[in-house]
Amino acid sequence: MSFRAFQILPICSAAAVLFSGCSLLIDPNNELLGGGVTIVDDAGADTSVQPPPPGDRDATVVPMPGEPDAAVVPPGPGGYDPANADSDIWDESAESLEIVATELTFDTTECRASSARSEVREQDSGGDEVFCAIYVRDLTIREDGVLRVSGDLPFAIFASGDVEIAGVLDLSGVGIQPGAGGALGGPWGDAVRGSGPGGGGGGEHEGNYDDGGGGGASFCGRGGPGGAGGTAAGGMPGAVQTPDALEPLRAGSGGGRGRGRIREVRGDTVGNAGRGGAGGGALQISALGNIRISGRVLAGGGGGEEGAANFGAENWGSGGGGGSGGAVLLQAPSISLLAGSVNVGGGGGGGSSSNYVAGGSGVDGRESLAAAPGGDSAGDAYGAAGGNGAGGDSGGVGDRGRGNTREGANGGGGGGGSGCIVLRSDDLRVTDAFAFSPESDEIRQELPLN
Repeated sequence: MSFRAFQILPICSAAAVLFSGCSLLIDPNNELLGGGVTIVDDAGADTSVQPPPPGDRDATVVPMPGEPDAAVVPPGPGGYDPANADSDIWDESAESLEIVATELTFDTTECRASSARSEVREQDSGGDEVFCAIYVRDLTIREDGVLRVSGDLPFAIFASGDVEIAGVLDLSGVGIQPGAGGALGGPWGDAVRGSGPGGGGGGEHEGNYDDGGGGGASFCGRGGPGGAGGTAAGGMPGAVQTPDALEPLRAGSGGGRGRGRIREVRGDTVGNAGRGGAGGGALQISALGNIRISGRVLAGGGGGEEGAANFGAENWGSGGGGGSGGAVLLQAPSISLLAGSVNVGGGGGGGSSSNYVAGGSGVDGRESLAAAPGGDSAGDAYGAAGGNGAGGDSGGVGDRGRGNTREGANGGGGGGGSGCIVLRSDDLRVTDAFAFSPESDEIRQELPLN
């Protein structure tokens, strides 16, 4: 069965269509497809699926009684035991999915795909780790297709055929918003350390106005320390993790919070201390066929928030630390990395405020193959710039936030460390046109298929 331009959505917002003999739910993009979907089955029969009438777009569809179970591909010739799952994971009856000429979003928290079978599944690597898994035959993201994934859980794709990514698959942290499964940075409130095992430490506060910047988060690469503000030390980076081939699959950690003034305003907590950048998301793609990438796979960390000056002369804030990059695990008998990139860079640290002016926020790690820049200082009098995140030729390590030792000054946030990349294949081909960010071999593992 072949089809084009079906949306992946966390909740079916258009009418779901049930195909005979399977439980696939498809949400047609009516703007792209001219109001209806034409489906050609394996026998060559044509069926038109028209959009539902007004008032009937939330129809609920359930599987037909007696629907056959999904076919399971056994290990051995033509099959293998994938990472973080056992041999019954493969679904030979799954449908193919193509994303073309559109930007789609998917939320792993609910893990409800309308165009593929999906479930929250326990990872087969011990402990209580889970991920959101979807099952397809072939997955294709065309040059003009974009899939952005966020939510509380790591994201895993199990394909019984081939996977081709010529467009963009993005699971990055964006500012203080985590990628899929990523951890939050240090928030406003009592906590100052970023969440996650590699969360950055919060900056220190001394005297009336001295504020250190938040520390960058770490994963496979170390984050940078926050810069000192006056006599207040910056936060320390989080602990470097040594994941065993990304089993279990885990995402990036959050940067530490800067210091400043935090208060309750009409029931809301607000502050001028820069919050830590969020951790990049976690992605696993396991395929029985080939994985070919000529586009971009992004799992960068979020940039640390700027120190602000929104409370007048009370106390100006220091910058938050950058979030660490996330995780990308690719596994298939044949992997061809032809062009494009895989990016797990850390976010830049936030710059600090000075003389009633806010600093600049750190740049997200996904933005380029080079190191994500730290945020600008608001001025030399009391401010300081954030450190660059790990990316490009940084060696996977985030830069230290800048310090300012003047009394009453504010430090910049440290840059986030890099995430992790694991490539598992017995036939791995990487062309000169393909790029990893960071470039360091220290954050990348190349392993056999099993």
